[in-house]
Amino acid sequence: MILAGIGGFFYADSSLKPVEKIINTAKNIEENNLNERIKVNSQDELGRLASTLNQMISRLEKAFEQQKQFTADVSHDLRTPLSIIQAESSLSLKKDRSIEEYKKSLELILEETSYMSEIIDKLLFLARSDNKTQFYNFTKTNLKSLLEEVIKKVSPLYHNKGLTLQVAKMEELYIRGDKDKLKEALINILDNSLKYTDEGKVTISSVKRGNFAKISIEDTGRGIPKEDLNRIFDRFYRGDKARTSSEKSTGLGLAIVKEIVNAHDGRIEVKSEVGKGTVFSLFLPIEK
Repeated sequence: MILAGIGGFFYADSSLKPVEKIINTAKNIEENNLNERIKVNSQDELGRLASTLNQMISRLEKAFEQQKQFTADVSHDLRTPLSIIQAESSLSLKKDRSIEEYKKSLELILEETSYMSEIIDKLLFLARSDNKTQFYNFTKTNLKSLLEEVIKKVSPLYHNKGLTLQVAKMEELYIRGDKDKLKEALINILDNSLKYTDEGKVTISSVKRGNFAKISIEDTGRGIPKEDLNRIFDRFYRGDKARTSSEKSTGLGLAIVKEIVNAHDGRIEVKSEVGKGTVFSLFLPIEK
C-alpha cells in the first residue's frame, strides 16, 4: 500500500504537470502578447483543453485588433474635419473679411460638422446594435410601397449626376420589418451605388424567392475588387477606389446595412466585377 501510494503520488504529479504548464502560460498571456499560444503535446483531454483555450485566445486577439483598428479609424475620421474647422476658423479670425468670405467659411464649417455628426450618429447606431439596445418597430410592411418611397427620395440625386434609376420588376410582397430602418438600409446601398457609378444606370427589383423577398440593386459602376468583397461590411473599411474618391464616405454605411438585415433575420449577398458593376441582394423573410 505504501509503494502504491508513492507510485500514485509520482503518477499524479507527472499527470498534473501539463495542467500547471497550461495555467502558467494562460497567466502570462495579456493584451500585449495575445499572439502566444499554449503548446499542445497530446490529443487527450488535456490536449483538447489546450486547443480550445488557443482558439479562445485567437478570438480575443482578433477582437483586440479590431478594437484597436476601430479606435484608430474613428480618431482619423474625426481628426480630419476638426483640423479643417480649426484652420478655417483661425484664418477667418486673423483679419477682417468680406461678408461673402465669412459666408464661405461658415459653409465649410457647417459641412464638416455635418460630416462629424453623421459619423457619430452611425457609431451610436452600431453601439446600440452591439449592446442589443437598438429599438426596432416591426410591423407588416408592403415592400413595393416601401421601395417606391425610397426611389422617390433618391431619384433627384441620380438625375443630378446624369444616372438612370430604373425598376426592373416589383412584385406585391409583404414583410415584417421596421419601415424606417429598412429605408435607411436601402438608401445606404443606393448611396453607395451613386458614389461609385460614373455613368450608366442602377436597377432595382423585388421578387419572391422561396420564403424570402429578394431585393436586388444592380449598378454599372466601377465594381469591387475580389480581395475587398469579404471586407466591405467591416466598419470603417474603404477600398482604394473609395479612398481616392472625391465623395466623402464614413465607411459605416454598409456595416449598418448588415446590422439592419441581420436584425430582420435576413441576409445580404454581393456580386461584383471590376469595371462592370455590382449587385447587392437583400433577402428578407416574407410575412405569411
